[in-house]
Amino acid sequence: MTPPGDPTVDPTVDPIGGPAESADATVTVDARGLRCPLPVLRLAQALAQQPPGTAVRLLATDPAARTDVAAFVRMRGLLLLDVRVECEHTAYLVRGVSATAPEAAPPGPPAADPGMPPAAPPARPTTPGGA
Repeated sequence: MTPPGDPTVDPTVDPIGGPAESADATVTVDARGLRCPLPVLRLAQALAQQPPGTAVRLLATDPAARTDVAAFVRMRGLLLLDVRVECEHTAYLVRGVSATAPEAAPPGPPAADPGMPPAAPPARPTTPGGA
């Protein structure tokens, strides 16, 4: 049995526990029994040690992990592929994305309409009695 929090790679099992359909390996992080913030810290550590695009399956029993993982994924621009309750723990499937992948970049401001003039600079504040 793997000690809690120890990331392991099992290329014969897909991210949800069935037989693998592709050659991609999934890293499993067992954070069962660990309390906030340790499950997310272990997830971050496993993602940092893997190449972009690697799927990481986090197993956690801490109820706070549900909101913590979602916030972590959103802040880091990762992909939360699946969340499943499995007996006494929850499995979170997260994929790190390449920095060049479109989904890795946060959405930017909308492009300016080429037919619109640029916005005017803000007016300078005036003081009473000033010139």
